[in-house]
Amino acid sequence: GTPADPATAAPWFRLGAERGDPKAMIALGLLYATGQGVRLNLSTAVQWWSRAGERSGPMAQRLLGDAYACGLGVNQDLARAATIYREATEQYQKPFGSQSEGSTLQLGLMHRDGCGVDRDDNEALRLLDIESQNGNPEAQVEFAELILAAGGNYQADVAYSFASFAALRAITLSIGPL
Repeated sequence: GTPADPATAAPWFRLGAERGDPKAMIALGLLYATGQGVRLNLSTAVQWWSRAGERSGPMAQRLLGDAYACGLGVNQDLARAATIYREATEQYQKPFGSQSEGSTLQLGLMHRDGCGVDRDDNEALRLLDIESQNGNPEAQVEFAELILAAGGNYQADVAYSFASFAALRAITLSIGPL
């Protein structure tokens, strides 16, 4: 009911973060990463995400992996990013879905491109399929593109279905239920 005020929120997030709350650590890291309410400091953001990740935070691990993948606040280290994404993927794989907050998608893309890991289309397909079935529209499009690249009529039908579903899901998420 009140307008967002990052400068007022920052001390509260810091208090929660210092007391060990992973969500507060993630939020404080995001403030430092964007310079909202605090002075922009990417290395401090990475430190908070690292601490949150140690406390089993999938979003923190995704953000930390992204920092290493892009070299934000740390030296770029694609192998380290892949390791972080892999740990999150394995740790948050559930019987009925992934709770990896996109780490599975990122790892799949790294395997597809041979970026920080060996190029492995089969592993990329496996990982993108997991994220696709969990309703991630970006993974569905990437999965469809990989299937199309493999060729064949069956693959084209499956790829079209995934891409269409991804588009519908993206529209639904942006405007609400139809």
